[in-house]
Amino acid sequence: MGDAVRLCPGEGVTEYFRELVDDVAGQQQLGLDPMTSYYVVQLLATFARTDAAACDAFWTEQPLGALLGEAIAAGGSEQRRRLRKVGDATLVLSGLFPARLSRSLVDVDYYMRIGGIAYDSLSHDDADLFSPAFAELASRFGDVADLLGDVGDRCQLGSPADLLRLYERWQKTGSVHCARRLLSRGVIPVAPAAQPFH
Repeated sequence: MGDAVRLCPGEGVTEYFRELVDDVAGQQQLGLDPMTSYYVVQLLATFARTDAAACDAFWTEQPLGALLGEAIAAGGSEQRRRLRKVGDATLVLSGLFPARLSRSLVDVDYYMRIGGIAYDSLSHDDADLFSPAFAELASRFGDVADLLGDVGDRCQLGSPADLLRLYERWQKTGSVHCARRLLSRGVIPVAPAAQPFH
């Protein structure tokens, strides 16, 4: 991600991510609403910033489940700000850094559900311009996380351990998208032989 920031300072980084998101979404045939694509691009551009305020939105020592509870308990604009922070953090973490989540006591699916709940809660305010985007992010959280995974692959954010985790995720879920990602990285996914019952 740092290389993208150095190569595309200022508004250039937003354009870089717009092209990347559009290309990946087209290859995955996601058909995302333009407002959702715009939101994802802005999220990536914010994440790519190197200042502390931008980083604080994604990294926290407090459990995201607890943050979701606090967000729901808050009221008004503070509730919306906190819900958005939880949704955005879980989307970035589960899409770009699932390995970080795999070191926790619960798996990435738990965090994806937290993000979906946060975005769904945000989608019910008709006065918010992003309500339709939040609704799509809630209902298609896994698809958008997969999109971010491909964006991360293209930005070379992965490691060999991430490739292994992608393979394990494919084995667990049978996801066609994960299989395609493995193939694009030169790994042929092979289903384990069924073990006979004794």
